[in-house]
Amino acid sequence: MLCDLGELQERSAEEAGPTYEIPEGVCDVIRTAISEGREGLTFAEGAAILGTYGIEVCPYAYAEGPDEAVSFAKEYGYPVVAKLDAPGLAHRFERGAVLTGLHSREALTSAVEGLSHIAVDDLAEARVLIQPQLEGRELILGMERDRSFGPVVMFGIGGTLVEALQDVSFAVAPLARADADRMIRSIRSFPLLEAFRGQAAADLDALAEALVGLGRLAAEIPEIEEIDLNPTMATDRFAVAVDILIRLRTAGGAGAGAW
Repeated sequence: MLCDLGELQERSAEEAGPTYEIPEGVCDVIRTAISEGREGLTFAEGAAILGTYGIEVCPYAYAEGPDEAVSFAKEYGYPVVAKLDAPGLAHRFERGAVLTGLHSREALTSAVEGLSHIAVDDLAEARVLIQPQLEGRELILGMERDRSFGPVVMFGIGGTLVEALQDVSFAVAPLARADADRMIRSIRSFPLLEAFRGQAAADLDALAEALVGLGRLAAEIPEIEEIDLNPTMATDRFAVAVDILIRLRTAGGAGAGAW
């Protein structure tokens, strides 16, 4: 039996609890991007917005040169990841814009120098970003706006296998905690999130809270058209977004200019 869409959205909104005034800092980020005619946000801008909605992000720093990158690695430990960051930059692997498994100062220095050359030649606005290399289950959390259903939140197996496996679930935003729990448990690969071959179970509470936060974000910020957090790394201790892709509505789109 199909549920009435309006009834479903109203019920989800009630179960998800009250909405809150959007923090001014979030508004500032969106206003700045729109005023610059951008269709996407940088990693740092996305991280600031996600953090406001309780979605954890992997530690990171921008490195203007090898010395800053090495300082970050000393603080967080090797191995680290170096990647280029620019508003709306996607498909980093295909463009050679992300280097993983950097276990030494020499490897990190070479990676930063190589990425800097790519930025100069092909992505002039890009900056080099450094992160610790995390281990865990690679998942995808996301949001897109469907013409019929409105904002829809996505959860599933992520990483480079996301397109091949297509093991994802969806729910209309905003989400109640029960909606998030159902999304997590409905994917075919859910047993991999439980205790498996010596690995502790993933922190399902952290994943559910991230999905609820993503749903609230989608409902409250219509200027955001799409969010792709792939991968989001999950262990028994955390669930953090490692990559952030946030697309804004174009200047001519519905809702643009409200900021």
